[in-house]
Amino acid sequence: MNVLTKDDAAEKMKVETLDSCLYQLSKRLLPAGTPFAIPPQSKAQTALAKFLAYLLLENSGVYVYLSRWSLHPSTEHLELFYGYRRSVGETRPLSEAPVHFIEPASRHELESVLCMVLFFGWEAWLFDETGNTLVRITNDGKLEVRAEGQTNIGAFAADPAKYFLAMAS
Repeated sequence: MNVLTKDDAAEKMKVETLDSCLYQLSKRLLPAGTPFAIPPQSKAQTALAKFLAYLLLENSGVYVYLSRWSLHPSTEHLELFYGYRRSVGETRPLSEAPVHFIEPASRHELESVLCMVLFFGWEAWLFDETGNTLVRITNDGKLEVRAEGQTNIGAFAADPAKYFLAMAS
């Protein structure tokens, strides 16, 4: 996992700014279903994190941009997240380096970051290197997926209840 500033991420992606890239992706990619509620149970959130990591890392690396955190200080444990980042050699605060790039071979790293995002109710944007997928996790517990063409993550977003039932069993 590489932890990046927004400027470093834009440079790596060869775009003007990270925010302009997200804006362009959100305009270009079509919604794959309607936004749906993230399940409140940690077991279901863990299953969702694992499934999203599997789907997102199918063909390319993934960027995770943490756009809002510390929204629920009584239920989040920011030190847990910082401890995880220190384990990969990162010491900068989230305010300085909020972007995480994860290679396809590092699925467990994406699962870990996603678990904390879901558990803590943070806002995050996830997008693949190819620019074919954009996932937004909102701070009010919704998951929105935009994708280009027929993709597995698009199929999931079109009928998440079917997958949640499979994850629960």
